[in-house]
Amino acid sequence: GEGCLHEYPDAIVVAHTCSELDLKRLLGVGRQVRPGGVFIFPVRSVAGDSPLAVDWLLQQAGFTSEQRIERGRRALIVARRRPAALQKAA
Repeated sequence: GEGCLHEYPDAIVVAHTCSELDLKRLLGVGRQVRPGGVFIFPVRSVAGDSPLAVDWLLQQAGFTSEQRIERGRRALIVARRRPAALQKAA
């Protein structure tokens, strides 16, 4: 409520599969995770696609991709938010 301290979440889990464009939009929400917290989301994985584009978007938003689990045409990504000092250096 009003006047209460705001605590950042330890994790945000996205339930629906994202495209790269969806991910760009969702990273604004992902940045609400506390430094050291995780952002977990499924992304479409099309044959021939490189995971580098998703990794680049995550890097730009202050995240490090920790795990990528491929299943059919989807991949589940687990990304950890870097501490603020490391974000400025990146």
